[in-house]
Formats: sequence, structure tokens, C-alpha cells
Amino acid sequence: MEGSQILDKLKQARRALDSLSQVYILDDWKFDNKLKVWFLHLGIQVDFETILFPKLSQWYVVVEDKYPEGEIKIYPDVENSIKVTLYHQSNNSSVEKNGLWRKGALCLEINTISTFQSEPYSVDERLLYHVIRAINWLDLARKNKLVLDNEPFELPEFSLSNEYMRFVFSEDIVTFMQWENTDCRYGIAELDVYKSNPFVYYVKKFKSLNGNIEHYTQWGNYLSEMNISPPVSAPWILLNHTPVINEWQAPETLGDLIDACNNQNIDIMSVLKKVVSRIRDRKRHLLLIGFPIPKIFGGESESIFWMSLYLPVVSYGEKTLNGFRTNQQGWW
Repeated sequence: MEGSQILDKLKQARRALDSLSQVYILDDWKFDNKLKVWFLHLGIQVDFETILFPKLSQWYVVVEDKYPEGEIKIYPDVENSIKVTLYHQSNNSSVEKNGLWRKGALCLEINTISTFQSEPYSVDERLLYHVIRAINWLDLARKNKLVLDNEPFELPEFSLSNEYMRFVFSEDIVTFMQWENTDCRYGIAELDVYKSNPFVYYVKKFKSLNGNIEHYTQWGNYLSEMNISPPVSAPWILLNHTPVINEWQAPETLGDLIDACNNQNIDIMSVLKKVVSRIRDRKRHLLLIGFPIPKIFGGESESIFWMSLYLPVVSYGEKTLNGFRTNQQGWW
């Protein structure tokens, strides 16, 4: 669509926002040539200030260059908006390349904020619909009511970036009860590989550091009968609950993970020091991090969820920090 035509539609949609007394237009529509999107800078006012965001917070409405079709996202302003991550929000830890907004888009779909109204797709109504739902989201956030006790549990948004590898697991309420019967919380898992593109690693056994099988994963006949020799080794750690920082933000860095575990009184670096000593074999390994999750928000935990991260090759042999001997301390 020609730029003048789409801009006319966007200005028409913006005028529909004049009916909202809580909304203030701060800057008119602009086009980002690198991101190839249009954005509108606005303020949304709530009844009173919270520790999470100011009374008048600022937001960017970002739309594709084919409005009223395409995606519409509402992102927090870098300076004058929410800086943590809450329920029903994308990971808010990073800033967009243009430096204007954080990437924690509000989740405004019909299944995240209760309503029977389906999303309209006319020029006048679609932008208005999303901004009204953003106002509702903020109102629920300040009341701490973004999720209900009977609402299906939703994980925080974890970054998934490896295109060449997948990790799968099999857990349910029965295996959760089996996990509750063991006190072991870390060790070395044995994985097998399904030869596909990408490679799919699946866990068969969770062992303690002394080699005892703490948990055995049941698969169908085909996967159960496959056996790589030797099996792929992966350190595993079972946490007390979902690892998050800044309210509901998934860890993005090792420092984030340390903070998230400290919040659970778990010294993950001490655990890692013990488990990585078993994988100094010149190979890359997965690290499996598990945690119990409920079926619904506010409910009792019913299953173990596993995330995996791809470790770099750990120190081995003569590879130590300068000034350290080739022993466990030097390698660590």
C-alpha cells in the first residue's frame, strides 16, 4: 500500500482514540525504516500510581505497513513505563534497536483478558480495540489481578534461539509424585538422540552424581529401544519453583539465573561446580533445569517442566586460567 494511503488510514484510526479520556497522544504516527513498521507514541492514565508504573505511563503502538491488517503490538516506553515483566506480557528485559521502547509487548489477545468481544478489523475500530484492552491490562496490573486463580498456568517467555537442536521430556502428575519421593536435586542425565533435522535430544535417565538412577523416563517402544553408546550426558538441576526475576521475567543471562536461584535459596554456582566436573570431555553439553509447575495459577504443582541451555565446552586438560594448576580448582 502507498505510504500516503496507509498514513491516511492510521490518522483515521488515531482520531477514534479521542473518545478515550485516559489516552493522550504524545507524538503522531512515524515510520521506522529499519523495522518497517509505523508507531504511535501515547500516554495512558490510571487512577493512581503504582510501584510498577507511573499514573501516566507512556507506550508505543506499533503496526505493520498494511493497517488495518497485520499485527498490532503495544510496547512500554523505555523511560516512562513498566520496566519489569508481568503476567500476560512478553519478556521485557531488552530494548528495541531504535531505543524507543522495551520489547515486553502486552498480551492483549482475547484469551488473556476476559471478554466476549471478538477483535474487529475495520480502520476505525481495530486500533481502538487494542488500546482499550491495554487500558484494561493496566487496570488489572495495578490491582494485581492479571491472572485469576482458576486460569491455566502460563510460563514466562523464555528465549529459544537454537535452530539445530531440540530437547524434549515426558512428565505428568504421576512422574511428579515420583520426583517428590526422591531427595536428589542434581546429577547427570542420560540422553538419546532422535536423528532428525534438527536433532531432538530426549532424556531417558536422571542419575545422581554417584550413579544411582533417581528417575527413569518412559517412552514408546521406538524411542525406548534406541540406544546411543555411550549415551549423551547432561547435567541436571531441579529447582523449587519457576525461575524468574523482576516479577515474571525469565532469566536471560547466567547472572539472571544466579539471581533467580538465589530467590529460591539455591546456590546454583555451587551445584554447577559439582556437576560440570563430570563433563570435562572436550564436548558441548546441555544443562537441564527443571522446576515444578501447576495446571492453573494458584494451584498445587502437578508436573515438572524442563528447560535446556547449551553450555560451551568447559575447561579440560591443560586449559585453565593463567596462574592456576590443571586440577578441579584451576578448571573451575
